[in-house]
Amino acid sequence: MKKIQYRFINDCEVMNISPNNYVDMFIEPCVANSSNWWKSLNIFSTTNKGNYISHWKQSSKDFENQKREAESIYNEFNFLDAKSGKGIHNNNECSDTRTAKRCAGILDLFKNSYLVKSPIEVYMEVRNRSINVIHQANYDMLRISMHPEYQYKTSSHNLFENKVSMKFDLPIAFQSPCPFIFLPPTFHTKEPTFEVIPGVISDPGQYKSQTLTPHTFLDISKDRDIHIKAGDVIAYVWFTEKTKLVHNPDFVMHKFRRFFNKPHKQYH
Repeated sequence: MKKIQYRFINDCEVMNISPNNYVDMFIEPCVANSSNWWKSLNIFSTTNKGNYISHWKQSSKDFENQKREAESIYNEFNFLDAKSGKGIHNNNECSDTRTAKRCAGILDLFKNSYLVKSPIEVYMEVRNRSINVIHQANYDMLRISMHPEYQYKTSSHNLFENKVSMKFDLPIAFQSPCPFIFLPPTFHTKEPTFEVIPGVISDPGQYKSQTLTPHTFLDISKDRDIHIKAGDVIAYVWFTEKTKLVHNPDFVMHKFRRFFNKPHKQYH
């Protein structure tokens, strides 16, 4: 298992003294049971026995409505095992039906991902296509900023017409041993307020170190109030290999060439 080295930066460097007391406020492994949806989902939507009984009832109705002959029903169920629902001497089955709880794509996503969370409570509002932060519990633990519109909007294409760039700057720097991508927290958030922009770092060695900064879009087409609670999942960060977090307060931050200018506005 490869190691992701991390440390606290900026005005939260004091957290490096006892990192285990703080790191889960910002990022933690994405285990399946951390999703309330996944916990509430049954493994099977139907059982073998239930399918067998349903199939028998349907066959009886078909016989009563003269859609099937008694002999064909007898021949079919003579070879069905009521316990397993599977045919003993033929290929007929009344097998169970599995749910998404056994979906390999979801389980593998969880296995290699971390939950990126808001460590604090934030209240903001959208009014007349503008964003106002009403309350931000601790500016040092979470800084919200944005890219200017000219960096992603054009006069000839309205793809991002009703969206504003928002970045969640968390005070953690890390060095990744493998490529990674930020993804929307589909299985942890019922109605995501922020649209996570998929961003891939395919060659972490080129950049040496990164900050934990999910980049999102916020829809400003309608006036509304937004409440971010401490612990709310903002994004997944998925790595191409299984990893673990290892605290290292001494690794050196390397600056890399910024392809975007620094955000022109910060909310606090």
